[in-house]
Amino acid sequence: MERTELFPYQRIKNRKMEKGNKDTRTNSRIFSVRDIIIDLMGFMLGRAAILSGITPFGLPFYAASFTGEVNSIFVAISIIIGFMTIGMGVASIKYIMGMVVYTGFALLCKNTLLNKTFFTALLAFLSLFISGLIFIIVQGFLLYDLFMLIFESFIGFVMVYIFRTSIPVLKQRGERRVLSNEEIISLSILLGLLILGFTEVQFPGGISLRNTLCIFILLMFSLKHGVGVAASAGVTIGLINSMASAAVSYVIGSYAFCGLVAGIFRTFGKIGVSLGFILANAILTIYINGSTEVLINIYDIFIAVALFGVTPTKALDYVGEFLSKNSERFIDRKAYSRRIKEITVDKLNSISKSFEQLANTFDNIAEKKTTVNNNDVATLFDQVAERVCKDCGLCLSCWEREFHNTYQVMFKVLEKLEEKGHVDQRDMPEFFAHRCIRIEDFINAVNNAFEVYKVNLVWASKVGESRGLVSQQLQGVSRIIANLANEITIDLQFDEELERELMIELDKVGMTAKDITVLENSNHKYEVEISFKACGGARKCIKNVTPVLSRVLGRKMTKQDSVCSLSSGESKCTVKYIEEETYQVSTGIARVKKEGQTECGDNYSFIQLKDGKYVLALSDGMGSGRRASRESSATIALLEQFLDSGFDKDTAVKLINSVLVLKSPDESFATIDLSVLDLYTGNIEFVKIGAASTFIKKQNKIEVVKSTSLPIGILNNIDMELSNKTVGEGDYIIMMTDGVLDSKEKAIKKEDWVKEALGRMDTTNPQEMADQLLKMAVENSGNCINDDMTVLVAKVWKKI
Repeated sequence: MERTELFPYQRIKNRKMEKGNKDTRTNSRIFSVRDIIIDLMGFMLGRAAILSGITPFGLPFYAASFTGEVNSIFVAISIIIGFMTIGMGVASIKYIMGMVVYTGFALLCKNTLLNKTFFTALLAFLSLFISGLIFIIVQGFLLYDLFMLIFESFIGFVMVYIFRTSIPVLKQRGERRVLSNEEIISLSILLGLLILGFTEVQFPGGISLRNTLCIFILLMFSLKHGVGVAASAGVTIGLINSMASAAVSYVIGSYAFCGLVAGIFRTFGKIGVSLGFILANAILTIYINGSTEVLINIYDIFIAVALFGVTPTKALDYVGEFLSKNSERFIDRKAYSRRIKEITVDKLNSISKSFEQLANTFDNIAEKKTTVNNNDVATLFDQVAERVCKDCGLCLSCWEREFHNTYQVMFKVLEKLEEKGHVDQRDMPEFFAHRCIRIEDFINAVNNAFEVYKVNLVWASKVGESRGLVSQQLQGVSRIIANLANEITIDLQFDEELERELMIELDKVGMTAKDITVLENSNHKYEVEISFKACGGARKCIKNVTPVLSRVLGRKMTKQDSVCSLSSGESKCTVKYIEEETYQVSTGIARVKKEGQTECGDNYSFIQLKDGKYVLALSDGMGSGRRASRESSATIALLEQFLDSGFDKDTAVKLINSVLVLKSPDESFATIDLSVLDLYTGNIEFVKIGAASTFIKKQNKIEVVKSTSLPIGILNNIDMELSNKTVGEGDYIIMMTDGVLDSKEKAIKKEDWVKEALGRMDTTNPQEMADQLLKMAVENSGNCINDDMTVLVAKVWKKI
């Protein structure tokens, strides 16, 4: 059925205007300045002849710029006019015929084939060969002509690659800011061929326009790029002149020498470069000819110098910067970065040693005091004597004349104190009780002093214990800083070639990067940081940049974080990209609180770390209710903070344990159940401290990971149980608290009912799996929830 489009009456006029605007845009595109430049280049390439009559450059240029639109017709016309202006005569028919043959081939082929450079170059080769073969058959067949035809066709084949690389740069001249080496070479060759187009264009006095332009370009390179580039450009320009005329071979060397000397005088500006070129030409002329007959026409030099002098400095700077952006952006920074790294590592190691020394100091003074020593006994005796015996009339008799007997009495009293915790008059030796006139005051003073001593002993032990825990924390901080220093000392690989290639490819899609850093980290994963001009919230950092990075690096990249100009107010954006992980995780959580409680004592968390690790964390607080919830919540919160800050699992768990031990004089402990999944490899590490068993459900089996360690917060030194497994596509990780596992009291092996339940489940939704397990646990307990219950299920699956 024919499709009919209906439009409201009031919008018909607008639609016509849109059509008119579209036509206007099309016409402006046909006659745009860039297209006119392309046409002029076609004209010059049609004139470019080598080996006294071969012009194989027009047809490849037409093939490289062929689009099947009106623009291609103007390019063809320009090339044909170029053929006609150099007096090709009948020979020009061969190239016109070749363009017609190529047009026929191109119209018969699909656009997808024409987009391939090799296919386009092959068509250009065939077109030149077929038209040339017809031409030499008509004129008369010679073996030399066949060899020359093959040579000419091969030149056409190669030129398509050159023009296919350079034409896009010319069309994007305003947008492009960085050029690849291939593009610079292609543009240089194109410039040389365009100069060839000025063959036979001479003015009175033997002035050659071609030579004048060559000298002008050589002066510009000498001023902007120095000795090396100027000498290389001189060789290229001399070669071009020798191809276009019957110039002797040493002209190539003369241009190179003149460029070399002109580059030496670049520090004196335009005048120095110009005088250097003239002086070099004069010296070389006298040396070779022994006369004043110059190798390079002196009039050509003077006119080129004059043009060079009146050319605005800004124009010369623009060309110089455009061609040298690559080299300026990729300055060798290895020595500089190495020195910065050494200074940073030294500072970090110094700080780490300071914390380690501080930790050792706390550890040395952290001795727990649990026994009575001689100093304590002497102090105790002094306190009693000061309080009771000082003002007694028998003090001199007891503590001087009978000092030995009195001291023995005090030791016997101390034995009774340690045995009973207090003494009374029956515990006193009979002779001492009868002799002491203040026996009751003495007994009360001894009991009071011993009570104070016991309290001080307890607090001394607490202080020693606290110092030991502080020592552990300081040791952990020291290890963190030392590990950071070790990571910095790893020889990070900055790939400058990839940085260069990325900058070029991003420039092609209109994203001009100000700076690019490509780093291969210690895990052999790429990290890329790019700064470029703000896009105003168009999200080009995802739409345009990410596909380019993935294509160039050959690895799937994704954006990790960014400093967007919309939020920061800056004129540039800085975006960091990392390799995309192999696996993803989807989770489900189900939990229920104990009957009669207002809060669940279990807490959980899912943590995505920056190094491609995914952490599943579950904690069961002591008991149930608000207090248990507070303990497990503090454990999870600290765990999240430590792991996200870069602490390793061992240090994080030890620090949390020390915090819980120091938190209050009351008992406070919680379990820790960690499953750390590497999203790149599928390796999973389990850390269990007093936690219930974890289950891994695979397609054909169910694995169990058990633990027998105590929860954290009980002992200073904790016992962590570690185990490693590997998971893959479609596997499930099931974590739970002991309330779920212990719900079936009659089961001999508590894990069996969970394994059986998981084996029967046919759902692939982790949330449904968690809900079903929790429902079974509640049913196992007779619908009487005697403990907090939590089930955490994570499904692992590969990214597409």
